[in-house]
Amino acid sequence: RTLQSDPLNKDCQREARITRLRIAARENEKKGKTANWEKADQSFFLACQKAYEAKDTDNVVNIVKEILGTWKARVQNESCPNDYRNLGGASSFKHIQSLVTFVEAVDTVGRNLTILLCSFLATCKDKRQWKIMHELLYKTTINDVKSAEKTLVAWTKTTRRLEGVALEDKLVKSLIREVEGFKQVELSVALSNFLAALQLPEFWIEACRIANGLLESLGREKWNSLYESTPWQLYRTDKIGPLTDNDAKQIAAVISSESPLQSLNLHGCQMTDKHIRMVAEACIKLPEHTQFETLEYKQKIPVLKLRANELDRAEYSRATSQDVVWLFSLLHHNTSVKHIDLASTNLNVLEVSAIAECLKVHALETLSITNCNMGDVELKLLAPALAAIPGLESLSLSGNIFTDTSGALLGKLRSLRDLNLSKCNGVTDESLKAISAECKALRSLNVSHCHKVTDAGVSGLAACSGLQTLILEECANLTDYAIQAVAEGCTSLVEFNIRNCKKVTGVSISQLARKCPKLERINLCFCDYITDQSIGVLASHCKNLLNLNLGHCKRLTDQSIGQIGANCPLVQVLNLSVCEKLTDESIIKVAKGCPQLRKLNLAVCDQITDASVSQISQTCTELEELMVPCCDKITDNSITLLSRCKNLCRLNVYACKKVTDRSISEIAKSCPKLTHLDVFWCADVSDDVIEELKTNNPTCEVDR
Repeated sequence: RTLQSDPLNKDCQREARITRLRIAARENEKKGKTANWEKADQSFFLACQKAYEAKDTDNVVNIVKEILGTWKARVQNESCPNDYRNLGGASSFKHIQSLVTFVEAVDTVGRNLTILLCSFLATCKDKRQWKIMHELLYKTTINDVKSAEKTLVAWTKTTRRLEGVALEDKLVKSLIREVEGFKQVELSVALSNFLAALQLPEFWIEACRIANGLLESLGREKWNSLYESTPWQLYRTDKIGPLTDNDAKQIAAVISSESPLQSLNLHGCQMTDKHIRMVAEACIKLPEHTQFETLEYKQKIPVLKLRANELDRAEYSRATSQDVVWLFSLLHHNTSVKHIDLASTNLNVLEVSAIAECLKVHALETLSITNCNMGDVELKLLAPALAAIPGLESLSLSGNIFTDTSGALLGKLRSLRDLNLSKCNGVTDESLKAISAECKALRSLNVSHCHKVTDAGVSGLAACSGLQTLILEECANLTDYAIQAVAEGCTSLVEFNIRNCKKVTGVSISQLARKCPKLERINLCFCDYITDQSIGVLASHCKNLLNLNLGHCKRLTDQSIGQIGANCPLVQVLNLSVCEKLTDESIIKVAKGCPQLRKLNLAVCDQITDASVSQISQTCTELEELMVPCCDKITDNSITLLSRCKNLCRLNVYACKKVTDRSISEIAKSCPKLTHLDVFWCADVSDDVIEELKTNNPTCEVDR
């Protein structure tokens, strides 16, 4: 009876009971089955209840921490059922409610346990728990001024994790009233940071109001120090509902006001043209001391760098309407960006109007709008703005769908030096006539794949006497007449490309060579009627040739190719693929006469033997690329010698059946820059040698 009435003994018995319950809970937890998890939770909560009834606060805190750790471990278990995952690992919602009751009762100093519990609740997928979390944090904030700042910081973190959802407006408005009533600077900063973490623009406005009030009362230096470690990263999606006109108006107000705004991400918001324009107008009105770094929809626009004139180039691919309109709005106050490249971006009236408005105040030197689905309506809007830029030198509209109806407007761009209209299938002779009549400063023109262009349009380009680069690839309607006219008028040509213009013959190429001795790069690939006589004239008159493409010119023989070796010592790139009549005689002359050769393509030149490759390896030691697929007379004897070419990057010996492990092993050891090797259909090249190659050149790609 004495022992039973002893308070100390009762404490020991209670402690033992609690310990046994916790041990039982752990044992059930180890069994790893949901039925045992239920029993474990029951034991934990019975232990917690016992400790709570005995007013044993330390024990309650320890048990709560153990429960939270146990639930977290369950969720990390791959076999954890979804109903447990949704509740953060708890076996029932009632247990969570009980846990909240215990925490509210015992956590009166520092609020660390409350914050720990709220961090747990934020990981749950059940919105009931989020509501509990917000209510708990709200009560903690307004009832305990000492820990209110710490609680608000924790609330901000969990709100960001939840992307600002499942929060009642009334609760937030009440919180604003209560916290502002404390009149403490640090609390006001924490409150504004919390409001900025929400996805609701109406509370972003409140955050800006609070921040502006602090700026007025404290001054900029103190204000900057308060927000230095907590810049605002605003984020809004349609998860909490579609963006309204009022939301867009409030977002615009946030951008144009003084605040610690660092980034704004609106990706995932369905925006109307009106919303896009509202944000764009705010971008034009950025405050002087803004720290706004990044505006993002699909692309990240570097706001601060544009504002500070730290960039000279802007490049965006597959951008959205938002990205384009906002970018050009921000360029209104920029003077450093001179080159803009937009690729694969659908440009409609909204985007083009924004570009045109920007170009009225922003002088560009280079504008590239490629594959942007731009038609006549858009180009008519853009052309006057482009014509008003005195320094616009380069314009690329490649891959767009406008026609001569608006293409003729390009003739008004008199300052242009470089114009790219490749793959603009609607362009015809009328556009070229307008360009040749007005654009006298033109130095480079690309109309490749403009299939409607004929001799009538191209011959007019003779009026552009300063033309240095002319790309006419795949303009299948062209004949000798157009080429001869160009040769007569454009004697400064440096680059000329008529790839796959099958109606052109050697007659016009001979005249081109005589009239344009400055030619350095010429592409005659797939021009079936090019002959030895015309290439001989080219070699004798154009001694500065650097890049020559004669692929698939099947009429050529050793006679003309040998003259290239004799007369053109500067050649670095030479394509002779499928010139089937060539033998070692001409290739050896090229190898001896063109020691600066970097790239050589002899694909399907099946009369070539080891003699050619041996000479190449001996005199062209700077060789970077050699293509000899289907040259079945080539063997290990010459391929091994390519080990002298230390800069070799690409080697193609596809279907060279006499190439074996011996030569490839030597290449693997001696050519450290090799990035691509094709040994497909080389049956005597083994897996072991390929592994050796990859060991020496881990980044090398092998086709086999």
